[in-house]
Amino acid sequence: MLSYQAFTTHSRRFGSTGTRKLVFTPDAASFEYLRSHGISVDTARYVGSPVISRLAHRAMAEMEKDDSFTPLAVKCLLLELVAP
Repeated sequence: MLSYQAFTTHSRRFGSTGTRKLVFTPDAASFEYLRSHGISVDTARYVGSPVISRLAHRAMAEMEKDDSFTPLAVKCLLLELVAP
């Protein structure tokens, strides 16, 4: 999982199969909550983990279902990705 500060320029190279991105934009209260729990949102960071991969795949699968619960389910999965 890569996280970047909003509106910053970045560059990454990906393999021949490409990549998918889940863009998570927390509101101001969520940013403050993360900061108060020691999670920096001001600098880019990388975290590699099988758990992160599974959560991202679940979010992508949920978005393909696109039912009335999709927005809530995806938000919960993305929150789990950034949970301390």
